[in-house]
Amino acid sequence: MQIVGGDAQDILPTEFSVENKVYEYGGPLFDITNDGQVIFSNMDNTLRVLNTETQQVSLLPTQPGFRYSSFNANAKSAWVLAVEEDHTSFAASEITHSVVAINVATAAVQKVATGADFYHAPCFSLDGTRMAWLEWDNPGLPFNAAKLYDAEWDDNGTITNIRLITAAQASVTEPRWGHDGSLFFAQEVAGYRQLFHLPLGSNKPVLINLAGLEEAEFGQVDLLDGSRTYVPVSMNRIFAIIAIKGVHMPIVINLDSLSWREVAQSQNIVQVMLDAVSRLTDSSVLVVAQSVSSGQALYKIDLDTPYRNTIIRKTLDEEEFKADYSVPETLCIESRQRPSRKIYGFLWMPHNKNLFASTGELPPLIIDAHGGPTWMAGSGLDLKIQYFTSRGYAYAVINYTGSTGYGKDYRESLFGSWGILDASDAAECAEYLASTGRVNSKAIGISGHSAGGYCVLQCLTLFPHLFAAGVCAAGVSDVKALSDTTHKLELHYADLLLGCYGLCDEDKLRIYHQRSAIRLANRIKSPLLMLHGELDTVVPIGQMREMARKLAESGAEMKLVEVEGEGHMLDSPSAVRIWLMEEEAWWRKTLLMA
Repeated sequence: MQIVGGDAQDILPTEFSVENKVYEYGGPLFDITNDGQVIFSNMDNTLRVLNTETQQVSLLPTQPGFRYSSFNANAKSAWVLAVEEDHTSFAASEITHSVVAINVATAAVQKVATGADFYHAPCFSLDGTRMAWLEWDNPGLPFNAAKLYDAEWDDNGTITNIRLITAAQASVTEPRWGHDGSLFFAQEVAGYRQLFHLPLGSNKPVLINLAGLEEAEFGQVDLLDGSRTYVPVSMNRIFAIIAIKGVHMPIVINLDSLSWREVAQSQNIVQVMLDAVSRLTDSSVLVVAQSVSSGQALYKIDLDTPYRNTIIRKTLDEEEFKADYSVPETLCIESRQRPSRKIYGFLWMPHNKNLFASTGELPPLIIDAHGGPTWMAGSGLDLKIQYFTSRGYAYAVINYTGSTGYGKDYRESLFGSWGILDASDAAECAEYLASTGRVNSKAIGISGHSAGGYCVLQCLTLFPHLFAAGVCAAGVSDVKALSDTTHKLELHYADLLLGCYGLCDEDKLRIYHQRSAIRLANRIKSPLLMLHGELDTVVPIGQMREMARKLAESGAEMKLVEVEGEGHMLDSPSAVRIWLMEEEAWWRKTLLMA
């Protein structure tokens, strides 16, 4: 899509779709080359170039079985950096990744950085003379093992004078080049990711010390590549989205005075995810964001003149429904069970301007556990949540132990306790909201996707009488099977989360069995709806088929919906519709009848 004079126009011919499957989840999809063309990965994993004037698409020949993402174009030449995935082998351990340089003019593809297991965020400096990237090796993860490098770039497609900027174990993310040639990045210090910069000609990164933001999180860290939550806009200013206790806030930083201020207050922005921020001018940025009452939209934010802020494009026209929207409350629950901890999230109570509950009647509650599990749920407008709150349900999303956005200690507390603490957090949330008289204790459901689906199954086995029903989408029922069949990016992820990496086979198998609902299916007493994509390569559908068989044997009430043509994310329009219709019918049958 191209925006000209405020008008958004589709410029990609309909037979193409901008997507890729690098790291199975996909990575950043496109970039603008130095001559104004768009390089992108098509849905068939081919490399393509779109001429934005003629709308003609040409093919850049590549080897079969190779995938590309994370494009970053050199502003001074025809070279484009990308992460290349050699997927010619089906064995996860044999798939290789590297940073390559693609010449759009000659179609040459040259290896630039090789040897590490994984790469993220390759990027050219603004003058095209340097580049930076992140890399790490198994069994590490991008949020605890990534290392930041930079190097000098030569226009023959080679690099020299490679430097290690930061070592591992410090949660480094989002390298970004400044206008003066300095390199910015976010790195954990004292338990929170703060902003650093490496001045031009220096070998020592410097903390950008911003008073009052010591416990704010800069930059997003997740398994997925492509976060862009801050950007240098001029020689002395940076626009950034920071997270404070799970809520996002846009700020502008003055590098000369080391001061900051909130911007775009009138937009009430609370949620900004992944590749969402781009510089427009020295005093304006583009941001894809949500507020509590507005869906995802493209904002133009003027950093000096607030009343000039505008919404360029919305994903939905929500004005006529705003009176029906429920507004979220922030949850911070003190756990009753050990270990003593805080549990975070957001709660939407039922709201519909045309409907009212009987006096004294308490609503049913849906608790939603996000995927990841090291991810976070936000408080921005979500029409699925509003769909249920407008029909009389309370809806809580929990940023259970292990979620990002709350500091290092909170994130790392899940490691060794996956399947225990996350499920316990959901149970504590249910008990808290019931005990405080907010919801009907006999009508609480638990739902989740991917790792959230695993949380659902764990909740139903560990707390069989607490939840009236469950909905598990693309969930994990057998962690051993997950470890045996998972893709390269998560080859050791489950073992690290379970605390069994490096243990002998006997001890590892014992933990696998203890944390797998497939082994405890006879404990599940609550009705369970399962939805799974037939083409899921992250959690193969065989896991849910076996779970359904076990539940049928035990006589449990259950339903398995296999979604044709869908992978792990279940995010196509048809899959979203199937999911919503099945889930709504399930809650109506289980929670509303409680």
